[in-house]
Amino acid sequence: MSRGLALARNMGAAVIVVTGGTPALTAATTRPTHAVIPLESGTHSRVVGDFDAVAEAGLPIVYGGDPRDPTEVLIVERPGERPRSLRLPAGPATTMERLAGDGRRLFTSFAAGFGYANLATGVTEILIPGAVNYGKFDIDRTGRWLAYLGAPPPGAAADAPPQVMLLDSQSGLRRQITDRLVHPRQTPCTGQLGVPPVVSADGSVVVFVAPSPIRASDEARTTNCRVWVYDVADGEIRLVAEIPEVGRVRRPAVDGEGRWYSFALTKTRPGGGTVTKPALLDLNSGTLIESITGDDLRYPGFDAVVTVDGKRIVLSSMADLDPDVGNTDHNMETFAYDIDARTFTQMTDTTGGVEPGVSGLCAAHTPEVSGSGDVVVMTYYSNDPSDTCIYLRPPRHNSTGMYYPFARIVPKRAGKHPPTLTGLPALVEVRAGEALTLRATGVDTDGDALTFFAQEIDQVELPRGAVIEDHYDGSASFRWQPRLEQAGEYVVRFALFDEGGGETLHDVRIRVAGGGGEGACAGDCDGDGQVVIDEVVRAVELALGGQPAVRCAAADSDGDGQVTVDELIAAAGAALRGCP
Repeated sequence: MSRGLALARNMGAAVIVVTGGTPALTAATTRPTHAVIPLESGTHSRVVGDFDAVAEAGLPIVYGGDPRDPTEVLIVERPGERPRSLRLPAGPATTMERLAGDGRRLFTSFAAGFGYANLATGVTEILIPGAVNYGKFDIDRTGRWLAYLGAPPPGAAADAPPQVMLLDSQSGLRRQITDRLVHPRQTPCTGQLGVPPVVSADGSVVVFVAPSPIRASDEARTTNCRVWVYDVADGEIRLVAEIPEVGRVRRPAVDGEGRWYSFALTKTRPGGGTVTKPALLDLNSGTLIESITGDDLRYPGFDAVVTVDGKRIVLSSMADLDPDVGNTDHNMETFAYDIDARTFTQMTDTTGGVEPGVSGLCAAHTPEVSGSGDVVVMTYYSNDPSDTCIYLRPPRHNSTGMYYPFARIVPKRAGKHPPTLTGLPALVEVRAGEALTLRATGVDTDGDALTFFAQEIDQVELPRGAVIEDHYDGSASFRWQPRLEQAGEYVVRFALFDEGGGETLHDVRIRVAGGGGEGACAGDCDGDGQVVIDEVVRAVELALGGQPAVRCAAADSDGDGQVTVDELIAAAGAALRGCP
């Protein structure tokens, strides 16, 4: 047993006692400007849906809950506090969601129609009963004005193409902004489902993309998409610009006062294929910057989200844009672009995910951005379902070596200190079937809220059956009762994050011995409390030397690496009489 560690066993539970001083801790090496803080405490293998939203102030944050329960969402109201669970009425399998700027209402599609949920009470209100195709929508800061791409009011033909609509959620009155849009299926520049209209935060304008004609009074027909601005106060529409060369517009956003319009622009690549680039349009002058980043043929960009204050663009790109950080491996990273200064700040530093050589309509990271861009909420996919883009592996965050399904990016505060993580040993030994509990304690001298996270090193989750629970009081518990087939050695990395961008890491080596422990059942390879004929057959194969004994540690009750006749008899007896 290593120095500084004592292991006591009592009633089948492993208890860790730290003696002779606290093991050394390692402060994570982080980038100087931003930190990535996970929203969950330690697994990437769960099915992750792109369900996340953030209020204009940066809080609350809403993201997907239990993947087995698609109606659950989790709400982060304050850093360092337990996310609150809220169950919504059932809705479509894929949809959009938007938080009103004040963070009080979540707008989305439900089975009964389109509406919103009050996050404080959980009460929902359906604004448009039986709504179809309202996944393409946006709202203003207060949630009063709702612009969407959907079916016209009653009286239109059943197969009528969706039009740009505007709903006043206070009065319930709807305006039909367009009446002659062709179906998105017939418009290459908008894709199969169309481009959602967007509303400025102050509710003054609606910006949408469509080729002409858009109204009955228009006669000219165009192939390329055009960008239009609808004035909510006077009902007038003006043409701002035309997207050249049948470029496809994706994931648009508009700033708070209707000056800047950002979007991902996909165009045909010379020689075949497509290229995607972050684009920016000045709605006042009509000036279009097709690519904010530049060399998109080699290093494409996939997102472009202008902040409400109109000062920055948050984007995803494979380019090397920030000399102070560097993206020399050209992995897809998140950047902030200062519109006035025309400079880039790299916000993440990862390995994996989408890498150079993968082109097409990649889903990117689809960031949700606070009003100033100081808080960015991310969904990191473990794989991408698109036929045109493949994630080679989940994005690994280089500062911690970990993988996060949901996370938020926050600025690092100058002059702050990393948090202190205590209570964890460097090594622990436990037998299969015994319960292991570790308790970690965190302290931050700057008084910042803390977040715990844990993951098996070089893996995307904890060992099977292990859990980490953040108690949201400056402490966390790690619990694991390894099964017999999990004999071996594991390294679990614990991370402690603070709101100032500090990170501290600590690795715990866990050795799991198999077989022979109190309460172990001879021959119970999978540790489920019963021995079936397949497990007896496996034990016989082990005795004959066909497989290593570690394949069924319970068959090797004395742990000597060999399965004897006596041990086979014990396994057969357990199959006949049951486990003790």
